[in-house]
Amino acid sequence: VNLRDDGGGDGFNESRRDSAEDHPAAAESYLSVAVLPFEDQSATSDQQFMADGFVEEISNALMRSPDFDVIDWNSVYLATRTPADYRSLSERLDSRYLLAGSVALSGDPLRITARLMDGETGNRLWGDSFSRTINSSNLLDVQGAIAHEIASRAAEAVGVREPTRFSQNRLPANALSTEAQASFLRGMYHLRQMQVMNELPEGVFEKARANLENAIVEAPEYADAYFALGTAYSFHVTRHPFDDEDWEALFDRASYYLERAIELDPNHARAYAMRAFVRHRWRLDFDGAAEDYQRAMSLGVGGDVHWGLAMFLSNTGQFEESVHHYTEALRLDPLNYGIMTQRAHTMACAGQFEESIAQWEQLYSDLPEMEVARGALVALYALTGQLEKSAQMMDSGPDSEPNVYSKMLLLAKSGRKDEAEELIETVTSRENFDVFPVAGTLVELGEKQRALDYLEAAVKSDPKSMLGIQWWYQPLADEPRFQRLLDEIGFPSWARVPQ
Repeated sequence: VNLRDDGGGDGFNESRRDSAEDHPAAAESYLSVAVLPFEDQSATSDQQFMADGFVEEISNALMRSPDFDVIDWNSVYLATRTPADYRSLSERLDSRYLLAGSVALSGDPLRITARLMDGETGNRLWGDSFSRTINSSNLLDVQGAIAHEIASRAAEAVGVREPTRFSQNRLPANALSTEAQASFLRGMYHLRQMQVMNELPEGVFEKARANLENAIVEAPEYADAYFALGTAYSFHVTRHPFDDEDWEALFDRASYYLERAIELDPNHARAYAMRAFVRHRWRLDFDGAAEDYQRAMSLGVGGDVHWGLAMFLSNTGQFEESVHHYTEALRLDPLNYGIMTQRAHTMACAGQFEESIAQWEQLYSDLPEMEVARGALVALYALTGQLEKSAQMMDSGPDSEPNVYSKMLLLAKSGRKDEAEELIETVTSRENFDVFPVAGTLVELGEKQRALDYLEAAVKSDPKSMLGIQWWYQPLADEPRFQRLLDEIGFPSWARVPQ
């Protein structure tokens, strides 16, 4: 697997951007657009799942324009929970354009309104309404056609290239029953709820699964339904890895559905990206994951693809490339604190300590209750020789778990070996403790062989526990025991600790 080109640059090329300079509106930068939640104006107010389906379809259509960057639904959802005018929303999302609208289904026909707003001025650039007759078999086709028309009109309004027609292998309209289409839209509605980073409604996985399984029963060749169901399983187990005793079997289910989606649609970019995540995070199949991410990047670039690729690159020691893709993911999902924390951590792994500290300080300022941010700052201040500042940060809050581990490192960096050893003994006497910061502190204390004892025990218990390359592994890079560990968990030759 060739992860880098011959010049040492990023091997995961963003092909959609190659021809940006060919169009004047895109020559300087890519135009960001956020599709806001569409209002359900149906008489019974029970069609929000359909309104959200239009939002996703329009977002997908806009992504097929070479000149638009589409803000991820997660950030749009978080930004719109608090009422705000268009200019404020534009600032929150760092998005130049906003697309809003409504859906009304009260018998026949279906009525859609859409308007494109300039976030800098608050002015409307374009608006129109659409009315279509729907029947028992054409709901998704009508949705796709209207979404493409809206995206094309929006592109025309700002003078950029129109999106290409939907190229994935969709079933013909008459192959999808009304029940299949409605189940798919309801399943996607619940899957979108699962994707919101900061909350998880009760029973949402079960609702997504039931609806998507029904869609597959009704339409056994429907690739999008298989992709959505595989994604739902993956999200569920990733968030609750120990709630289900047989979580390995659940990931087998996720793998099956994603494989089936790709089988039915070999150009399904998001299915490749999600399969890559499962392969690298839960199967330790690094070569297979690399191939899937390369395929996903060649088909289409979204925030979720950048995020998954960033985690993969970080886990395999390619920190600078990882920071790049985290930055791209954050640009498309600017309110995602998960991306922010992972990028800040990876910056430190890449030796970008000033940038990492600045990111963690911003996170801690925004969310003072984020103990992981305080713990990271304790560690980073210690690592960069700011021991007094590290101690002050340590004393500014409770000894929560992240901060106990950071305190170990602070004591080690301060030359207080006996106190560090005492804290290590206290931590390791617990039934469950995080092996890796303990090993990292032992490395800092010069106790490489003891650190390797802990790492070997962790890998023996669960090979996936040592998935990611960490900055403090570098002093172990020339240790034969450490190299054997990497071999044991299947790290390929290109995924090694930077020397």
